Amino acid sequence: MKSRIPLPSLDGPNPFAEVGRSMSEAIPTPPAPAERRRGIPPQPLLTRLPRRGVLLLLLLATVAAGGQDDRAPATPSPSLGPPSLTEDERAWLRAHPVIRVVQDPGWPPVEFADERGEPSGIVEDYLKLIEQRLGVKFERVRNLSWQEAYARLKRWDIDMTTSVTVTPERTEFWAFTKPYMRVPVVIVAQPDITYIGSMRELAGKTVAIVEGYAVNDWIPRDFPKVRLHRVKTVRDGLEALQQGKVFAYIETMLAVDYYKAKLGLEALKIVGQTPYVNVQSMAVRKDWPILASILDKTLDSISETERDAIYRKWLPIRYEQGFNYTRFWQVFALFTAIILGLMLWNRKLSHEIRRRKVAEAASIESEQRFEATFEQAAMGIAMVAPDGRWLRVNRKLCQIVGYSPEEMLALTFQDITHPDDLDADLDFVRRMLASEIQTYSMEKRYRRKEGGIVWINLTVSLVWKPDATPDYFISVIEDIQARKQTAAALRESEERLHLFIEHAPAALAMFDREMRYLVVSRRWMDDYSLGNADIIGRFHYEIFPEISDDLKAVHQRGLAGEVMRADDDRFVRADGHVQWLRWEMRPWHSGDGGVGGIVIFSEDISDHKQAEEEIHRLNADLERRVVERTAELSAANRELDSFAYAVSHDLRAPLRAMSGFGQALAEDYGDRLPDEAKGYLAQIGLASRRMNELIDGLLALSRSTRGGLRRDAVDLSTLAKLLLAELAQSEPERRVTVDVEAGLRARGDAGMMQVVLRNLLGNAWKYSAHAAKAHIRVYAEDRDGQRRLCVADNGAGFDMAYANRLFQPFQRLHRQEEFPGIGIGLATVQRIVHRHGGVIEAWGAPGKGATFCFTLPEAPADSMPSEEERTG
Repeated sequence: MKSRIPLPSLDGPNPFAEVGRSMSEAIPTPPAPAERRRGIPPQPLLTRLPRRGVLLLLLLATVAAGGQDDRAPATPSPSLGPPSLTEDERAWLRAHPVIRVVQDPGWPPVEFADERGEPSGIVEDYLKLIEQRLGVKFERVRNLSWQEAYARLKRWDIDMTTSVTVTPERTEFWAFTKPYMRVPVVIVAQPDITYIGSMRELAGKTVAIVEGYAVNDWIPRDFPKVRLHRVKTVRDGLEALQQGKVFAYIETMLAVDYYKAKLGLEALKIVGQTPYVNVQSMAVRKDWPILASILDKTLDSISETERDAIYRKWLPIRYEQGFNYTRFWQVFALFTAIILGLMLWNRKLSHEIRRRKVAEAASIESEQRFEATFEQAAMGIAMVAPDGRWLRVNRKLCQIVGYSPEEMLALTFQDITHPDDLDADLDFVRRMLASEIQTYSMEKRYRRKEGGIVWINLTVSLVWKPDATPDYFISVIEDIQARKQTAAALRESEERLHLFIEHAPAALAMFDREMRYLVVSRRWMDDYSLGNADIIGRFHYEIFPEISDDLKAVHQRGLAGEVMRADDDRFVRADGHVQWLRWEMRPWHSGDGGVGGIVIFSEDISDHKQAEEEIHRLNADLERRVVERTAELSAANRELDSFAYAVSHDLRAPLRAMSGFGQALAEDYGDRLPDEAKGYLAQIGLASRRMNELIDGLLALSRSTRGGLRRDAVDLSTLAKLLLAELAQSEPERRVTVDVEAGLRARGDAGMMQVVLRNLLGNAWKYSAHAAKAHIRVYAEDRDGQRRLCVADNGAGFDMAYANRLFQPFQRLHRQEEFPGIGIGLATVQRIVHRHGGVIEAWGAPGKGATFCFTLPEAPADSMPSEEERTG
């Protein structure tokens, strides 16, 4: 049969609270702080009384048990009525008509799903009372395991759950009501296990717990050596225990009692109590704290009578009716005899008790002084068994290694000693146990709980028993982690300094106050041709005997704290070789603040000085060449002027005569000339006009690179629109689509820019004449970090294989009868762009149009070379 827990009466105090009290009395409690300090193991109350006292208490318990049925039932307390909610809370309930709630389906009798899958148990009855009080209806979420429900509650897919324990992790996503139920957590085992007095006895053993319950957080934190086997439900845990898969199972007492009866597992029994109590609260999503407040008020409105009715429903307690008077007189007679015996025995003990009290007070005072010294010491102190187990540890030692006192007492010093230091430590222990040494000290490393290491200085002595066997070690532990880190940082800094100086890409040397080398860079050795000589510690003036007295005086000024430098200093070596140096000298300071020596940085600028001399020579030669080149250009310009004058006057005169006489001949004798002769005259006139156009082109080409060049702000968009309008007026019968980007501006000679655009747009207009839908575009683009101004058309295009002929004077890629012209426009455009310091490029394909793009840098006009200067 299922074991029952006695209650005073059906209408008495909260039976659920009785459950907790009875368990806490039946199972030994953890030691009080004073008992822990004295090292006294916790004992049940009965073991602390004299044997006669034990008998007395047993008799009194028998009387009490036999007389329960005479107690009058308590007066039921009425319902406290609906909770007093604020207007905000009532408004919140109206705004949230649907509150989704989920319960653990496998934790009877607290909460579970019945045969139909409906929520049931103590908590469900509480929830129904809350619904009545608030006038709301909760929406139950069914058919979820607790693990599934827990995951959805964390995501706020479900709004509320009814019975959980507060843990730090859960406070991140839930708001909790005040606790309304306390359930002790116990240890269940097989019948061959009699008693488990502490969770530490489970170290190294496999223990079942339900996944998702609060013990999943508590046990690994407090008892890390317990091996946990996680199951889905209480039933799974009990069955695993019955089948021998686990050593024990940890669960709330009520759930264990319920399932033992339901599954017929009477052989399993409660063998110990954990330090945990499930303090049950209701939990809601964290962004709904107002709902937690509403639930608190509603739970407060549930009376003791209503609570007791719930507990009696789910905890059917059996008790006996009536009173056995015969048994009472038998017990009373025995009780009287025991009382008389105790009186005689107590009289004998009174004197001994007084004597012991005096001794105990003195012992307690001495012990308290020891406790204060031990616990408040600024260093770690420990008592260690000969096999390495920690017997006592103080607070400072726990701070050093990061373990709690309880965790330390479950370990040995070998467990936390760094493996590289353990052999040396154990060797000292062996020698001490062999009486070879009385004490020892060493620096070693402990492994902290969180995984790091800490350096400590350990001093150990051994306490011997009266029979000359070892009792325990006294260990004093000093935390030297900061000192070790400082020393390591200093060594690392010195090593970095040496590496920095040695491998610095400059000549660098550090000296002491005696001008002896402390450290030197490889570059110093190379610049001064010292090879691989070992000069550390040697006298600077021994290495360089040629150093002058003036430079030695400079060094003394540096040793006095002065910073000095020179940009070009002439240093004559002993072999007569001259080095030009740029150097800087700075003092360095020792720990006491005084000057410890100097650091000299030097740079061999001999090559630089030679380069300067070469530059001076080249500049002089360049100036001479510039003068000569200027004279040549002046002569060439004068010749060009003469050529332009000859072209303009000497060539035009014969052309005008030839054209005039040909025209006169045609006018005066044209009707008498044969057709063939008329054809000849027409060819003469055409050739004259062609020659005149060539002369105009030559003059335009020569003028494009002569004269002053201005840098004006030119509105290319407006200029292009004007020129395209002129072209449209010249051929009104053509339909050409034009696209001119707005805001195109550049700095250049306005007149020359007009020539450039006139030629480029004229070509685009001319070569797009045969296009079905002629289109001309003027735009700007950024390419390779430069701003380019472009003119594009969809006309005849050209073969890129002949692109090198585009900008050569009088070179044409199309037949004269197809596209008339003299081939001078693009050459003129190129010279103007080059005059501005820019470049021009062209892309095209036969029948697919052409694109011309040029750049106009912002450089001063006078700095831009002309075409003649470019080509020499």
